[in-house]
Amino acid sequence: MTEALRAVIDFAFSDGFFFALNRIEAQTYLYSEPSMSLLRKLGFQDEGVRREVYYWKNQFHDMRCFSLLRRDWMDQPAPAHRR
Repeated sequence: MTEALRAVIDFAFSDGFFFALNRIEAQTYLYSEPSMSLLRKLGFQDEGVRREVYYWKNQFHDMRCFSLLRRDWMDQPAPAHRR
């Protein structure tokens, strides 16, 4: 999953994408440790909890919000496939 998400981010921040993105957001369930770990590993910053932002099965749910800025992604040391 890390490699797949890294490829998507590379493309989203590339000059070949439809328009110049500056920010990517991701939301996870509050206690989804595998998802949060993956996002942190790729440089996403935890922005906190968005209260009752998601509606599912007749109930509102809180979600944890993460973001990644273009400059943060470009400043990271590139993995071998990005060089």
